[in-house]
Amino acid sequence: MNIYLLIGKAGCGKNYVANIMKKRLPNSVITGLSKYIKLFALELGLWNGDDNNKPRSFLQTTGDKLRAADTDLLAKRMLEDIEIYKMLDIKNVIISDVRLINEINYLKNSNYNIITIKVHSDKCNRHLTPKEQNHLTEIELDTYEDYDYLLENNETINKQIEEILKGR
Repeated sequence: MNIYLLIGKAGCGKNYVANIMKKRLPNSVITGLSKYIKLFALELGLWNGDDNNKPRSFLQTTGDKLRAADTDLLAKRMLEDIEIYKMLDIKNVIISDVRLINEINYLKNSNYNIITIKVHSDKCNRHLTPKEQNHLTEIELDTYEDYDYLLENNETINKQIEEILKGR
């Protein structure tokens, strides 16, 4: 099983890349570490599920509270989900929202084939408040260089994705 970790800032195109990858990778699924927090927002009536209207402040604050209880909580839960995907014979898991180094390292220490792809765009964060832009989940990966591939979100992104998938 291949696990693709898409890393990068809000609005840089991680979901766009994930959707292209899913179309090109047989037997694949897109998931995210933030799905657990988003579910809380839905259940509490704070969000309608529209990705264009995420309650970013709630997501960041709730993520902070969860990580205060257990730094690796979201990564641990994701590995539990990956075990289920494995039972369902899924061959490629695309995690579209990895934002923290400890989460990357936790997932890399699993027994799966982990491929890290940093998605970069000069247009990231354009819809976030200054406070949201300076949150740990938006800045921690600024200097992170231990990824397998760098994708520049520009007119050649489809070709770049093809090259990465050929190398798998």
